[in-house]
Amino acid sequence: MKGLETADRCFTQSKDTIGIIKKVNANVAMIADLSTQISTAAEEQSAASEEIDRNVANINRVAADSLSLAGDVATHAGAIKRRAEALTSLPLSFNE
Repeated sequence: MKGLETADRCFTQSKDTIGIIKKVNANVAMIADLSTQISTAAEEQSAASEEIDRNVANINRVAADSLSLAGDVATHAGAIKRRAEALTSLPLSFNE
């Protein structure tokens, strides 16, 4: 009888071990899936960061261009003001 009991215990323990191994295997698969998701998210975040960097560089370029154009406008406005002042200082001979 002792041999039968030992065999029965071995069989039960083997089934329990198989169940534990299946759980470990499922957990490893879940961890691999989570790792893939994290990797994908990191790649997407990296791509988004690169796009943000490009957009910031474009905004910086546009701001510099706008500043340059604003300087040109100020220069031309000054020239127009000087010409307007020169015209107002001319004698008005058209009314005579």
